Amino acid sequence: MTATTVEKGTAAPEREGVRVRWRIALSFSEEDRTRLVEHLGPEMDRTMYAEYVAREYGRDQAAWLENHLRSAFVGTRLVLSGPSTAVRAAQRDALEAGLIGEEIELLERPDTEKRVYCPHCRCTTTAAASASMVQCSGCRLVLEVFEHFSRGLSAYLGAVAGAEDVAARTGQAAA
Repeated sequence: MTATTVEKGTAAPEREGVRVRWRIALSFSEEDRTRLVEHLGPEMDRTMYAEYVAREYGRDQAAWLENHLRSAFVGTRLVLSGPSTAVRAAQRDALEAGLIGEEIELLERPDTEKRVYCPHCRCTTTAAASASMVQCSGCRLVLEVFEHFSRGLSAYLGAVAGAEDVAARTGQAAA
């Protein structure tokens, strides 16, 4: 992890007379970091940034991001590089912290796993990206995985398997 610390309230520094742009970079593998550096290209020379390479997006990474966003200068950009679910979870936290969409760059790649939200017990379960059914780790119900992705939960929606079939037979709308 590389971090640059600047006292809050001071102006963004200059590098050899050139005003730099502040970026906070969060990537989820060395491969994702390489993509991020290639994406920024020549802008890297005019960038001062805090960087964190993490295997996943969890509590520690969210705390790191929150800490850097709290002390960020106006105009700071956030660059997120990694699997879609992790990138979207970090994006959600950044938006909640006050960044606007235009200040966030997403360099997403397909997930090998996805998070599935169970509306029955409100638990989130990790499943293979290709899974269409998963057993909830909370209530143990078998869930059908829908393509609906909730940005607020950073997870795909699961519903009790067969619920739509039962609703169709009884003439009720599915829950």
